[in-house]
Amino acid sequence: MNEKKIIQISLFLLAVLVTISSLYFYKIENLRKNKTFDKIKNKNNLVLSEDKLNLIKDISYFSKDASGNQFQINSSSASTNIDNANIINMKLVIAKIIFLNSGTIYITSDKAKYNNQTYETNFYENVKVIYLKHQITSDNLHLFLQNNTISMTNNVVYKSPDSSIEADIIEIDILVKKLNIFMNDKSKKVKALYNN
Repeated sequence: MNEKKIIQISLFLLAVLVTISSLYFYKIENLRKNKTFDKIKNKNNLVLSEDKLNLIKDISYFSKDASGNQFQINSSSASTNIDNANIINMKLVIAKIIFLNSGTIYITSDKAKYNNQTYETNFYENVKVIYLKHQITSDNLHLFLQNNTISMTNNVVYKSPDSSIEADIIEIDILVKKLNIFMNDKSKKVKALYNN
C-alpha cells in the first residue's frame, strides 16, 4: 500500500472514531443531565422525607421556676426549625401557666414557635387566653417567661363577665396579673363595652 492510501484510511478511521466518540459523549452528557435532574427530584423527595422524619407527634415541654410556678406546652405535632435547632415549630398548641397559689392561665393557638432554651414562645393564628372568667383573643401572643410578661397584638379582644374591650395591644404582667391595654396609634381610643 502506498503511503497516501494509508494516510487517507487513517484519517477516515480517525473521523469515524471522532464521530462515534462525539455521539457517545453527547449521549452520556444527556444521560448525566437527566440523572442530575433525577437526583434533584430525589433530593427534594429526600428533603420532604427528612421533614417527615423531623415531625414529632404529641410533644410536651415542662418547666418550673424557683417559686414553684409551672409552665407546660403541648402540641399535636412539632418539628425543629432548620435555621435554629433551639426553635420548635408547633401546631395545635395548648399551654398552661400554673401558679402555685392563684390558678392557671390557659393559652391555645393553631401554631407556635417555642424556644427550648429561653422558653420564649410566639403563639399565632387563633390565639386564645383564658384565666378564671377572663378571655382574650388575638392573632399573636408573645410569652416571655423570663420577664413574666405576655404581649398580645393584632385584633385583640378582651372579655370578662362585665365588660368587653377591643384594642391593638394588651400587655400582661403574669405574676401580679396586671393588664396594660392600648392602641398603636395614640390618637385612637380603646373600644370598651360594659355589661349592666
